[in-house]
Amino acid sequence: MPVALGVAVLGLGALSAFTALGSLVALGVFALALVCCLPTRVLPSVVLIGVVLVPVGYLAAVPEIGGRYLSPGLVLLLLWVVKSLLTRADRQALAGWLVVFVVVLGGLTATSINPVRSSLWTLALLVGAVLPGLLGPRADPRTAALLLRTWLVLGVGLGGFAVAESVLQVNPLTGLLSTEQHWAVYRVTTTLGHPLVSGAFFAVTGCLAWFTFLRGRLRRLALICFALSGFGTALTGSRSGVYALLGGLAVGMVLVLLSRRTGVAVKVAGLAALAAGAAAIPHVSVLAARSSSQEGAASVSYRQYVFDLATGLFLRHPVAGVGPGTSAQAATAAGAQLPLENAALGTLVSVGVVGCALLVAFLGHLAWRALRRHQLGTVAGMVAFLLAGSAFPLWETNPALLVLLGLLVVVAGPEPDHDLSAEAGAEAAPPLPRRLTRRPRTVAGLAHPRR
Repeated sequence: MPVALGVAVLGLGALSAFTALGSLVALGVFALALVCCLPTRVLPSVVLIGVVLVPVGYLAAVPEIGGRYLSPGLVLLLLWVVKSLLTRADRQALAGWLVVFVVVLGGLTATSINPVRSSLWTLALLVGAVLPGLLGPRADPRTAALLLRTWLVLGVGLGGFAVAESVLQVNPLTGLLSTEQHWAVYRVTTTLGHPLVSGAFFAVTGCLAWFTFLRGRLRRLALICFALSGFGTALTGSRSGVYALLGGLAVGMVLVLLSRRTGVAVKVAGLAALAAGAAAIPHVSVLAARSSSQEGAASVSYRQYVFDLATGLFLRHPVAGVGPGTSAQAATAAGAQLPLENAALGTLVSVGVVGCALLVAFLGHLAWRALRRHQLGTVAGMVAFLLAGSAFPLWETNPALLVLLGLLVVVAGPEPDHDLSAEAGAEAAPPLPRRLTRRPRTVAGLAHPRR
């Protein structure tokens, strides 16, 4: 495999001497060759780094299909899925949900108003969320551990970037992005390329960091990440991002209060800290200034228009929808003057009751499996991700961002009853300490453990 990729890189390298497109292709293949040589457990972390630091969905020079449907992040995540499946002995157990998704979404795509776009959206959903969601509970524990640390470090770094950008009111990537500052106040875009996407990432990361802190893992890093994610959410000027963060934290804290695994002191301290944060965030200058501006007030009234528009479109095709990922096209065809800026309502329009029932059932399945592992950060992060999509078409017109949902399941780690020894060809686990493998003393043929 590395030899074949090396030959391809050399061939495309010769092509790059004559065309700019050849240079880009050669660079992409070379990067893919390097990634293929990495251990399987590292790939999800590489995917997250690429999604956060390279905003392909908002780069002006990147075509829509390459930035939002067949993004590098999805390609690398597919590579992780393939490598994971090749080393598994129980991969047939994953076929159930996958077959249901292919049959249902395939049928909806066949009746879509744009079958090509629906096919691309379905592919992005399967690669970004469904397959990682099914493989996550069976992944190597070291995959989840590395991904968690990577996620927290990225949260700290991006939070610091947001603070610096807010102070300087300039983003070094501005000339490369298709996003323009047309709001009443300056809203940070960070390396994700858009304030709303940045707000969604900070909300998900804040939830993950907070419940990682409560579990006693990476406490210092998790607490710093949580604080900077909260500031970052507010500096985006995204009220939906703030609501997503608070909503995810609220759901997670309710589960903490109902849990017997958490002490009373931790519960009280957690509630007090969250109450203080919830009271402080709305008073951040950027968020307060936008809420009192004319542009902010117009944004609020626009939400009612979106709801009425989505309701009308849904009632035309309530059962099967207009086709996966085509709600924006349906709104334009209906003569809408403004876009359908709500991913949740857009999905209802796109896939109808049938598709939404399948998606809700699958998300409930993922949340239940995360709760079995006591991974409240994953559950809270999923809630935050879904709530963030109520303000813009987060996954409806940019399904490549569904990788965040899939990685949330992977970061939860394997289920307690998962036996890694069942994986054929899996990477060898680290050896046990010698004191655990030493034979016990025996007296008269009877085994007695060391005291």
